[in-house]
Amino acid sequence: MPADAPQATSELLVGRRLGGYTIIRCVGKGGMGLVYEAQHEAGEQRAAVKVLNDALFKDQKVLRRFFNEAKALSIVQHQSIVKVFECGQLDDGTPFILMEFLAGEPLLDYMLRGQRQSQGMALPVVLELGRQLAAALTASHEKGVIHRDLKPENIFVVPDDGAPLGERVKLLDFGIAKFLDGPTRKTTIGTILGTPLYMSPEQCEGSQDLDAKVDVYALGVLMYEMLTGHLPFMADTTAAIMRQHIFKAPPPLATQASQVPAEIAELVHRMLAKPAAERPAMT
Repeated sequence: MPADAPQATSELLVGRRLGGYTIIRCVGKGGMGLVYEAQHEAGEQRAAVKVLNDALFKDQKVLRRFFNEAKALSIVQHQSIVKVFECGQLDDGTPFILMEFLAGEPLLDYMLRGQRQSQGMALPVVLELGRQLAAALTASHEKGVIHRDLKPENIFVVPDDGAPLGERVKLLDFGIAKFLDGPTRKTTIGTILGTPLYMSPEQCEGSQDLDAKVDVYALGVLMYEMLTGHLPFMADTTAAIMRQHIFKAPPPLATQASQVPAEIAELVHRMLAKPAAERPAMT
């Protein structure tokens, strides 16, 4: 449990039963709510219970984002995307999502362990994690769901004996996903959705007409970061970072990570193309 999790709040749901599960402990706290671990009554299966802060669930925008995640995860089924079992509201109205429990670590922590002296991770590991993420995003895109917020904090790495190298990525947090086949709901003009360090040029420009190529770009940023040990664009302000995504070419991978084969470097740079049409498809 994080040290800053309020004792009364973090223990509030411990002991509660939910869909055959008993909540046993709080395992994390974020800006929007808490995450608990739950144990199934019939065996050793565990689940994660994500609940929204009571101070937020009356905010319709926040509530829509919370259940947006559950909707996206129920539509897309893939071994590298976290599974959702159930969602709804507790007796007191608190929104919850019951989902797969991940016994691993965020990709951000995994990357920091795998990088040495500001150099990138081992090439075979980067290529395998990138391949798994591309497969997960392809499955999502085929169901008409665009993630829009791919970043290390939204990816877990878990042990999996059946996966190459014995590890599997799990993509989560579809809170700002876009549904291509659903009713179009325009965001407020000037509203930017995403994380600037990983956002495509069209996201930075506030475009309403986004497609799967925004996820291709974000994966390109992530691949660049894993290969070199640093992001392609850094600046002191969000606005400056976004301007670089729109106008500046990333430093050539050949000068940042000489161990990367030319064909891999070329692919990553194509993923980072400014015009969306010039980026490759995810598969």
